[in-house]
Amino acid sequence: MTENKKEIKVPECGYVLNQIYFYLTQGCNLRCRHCWIAPKFQAEDSIWPSVDFELFKEIVSQGMDLGLSAVKLTGGEPLIHPDIEKIINYINETGLRLTIETNGVKCTPGIVEKIVKNERAWSGGV
Repeated sequence: MTENKKEIKVPECGYVLNQIYFYLTQGCNLRCRHCWIAPKFQAEDSIWPSVDFELFKEIVSQGMDLGLSAVKLTGGEPLIHPDIEKIINYINETGLRLTIETNGVKCTPGIVEKIVKNERAWSGGV
């Protein structure tokens, strides 16, 4: 157990925050007609805003105080986030369940290795 892992807390009200959805990026590397989010197309020469890594960690930490047990990464396309590997590593360190909604185009062997280190991971694609 690493030092970031916390025991799931149950707030005084008795209700827990089960999962947080993080829309990590506003951009996507594809233009899928069926996508209900319809993110902005992000070409190699254009970069749309994304969630700051330190802010991500703070939100997760606060969520864990409320009983958080899972994080879902989505977007836009979460795998184009500049800190995606650090984000996945951090989730693994906390022991939270990881879900990723991705088109899979930017999924590298390095990212796969990090995802499978999460014993409770699930990755979904379109």
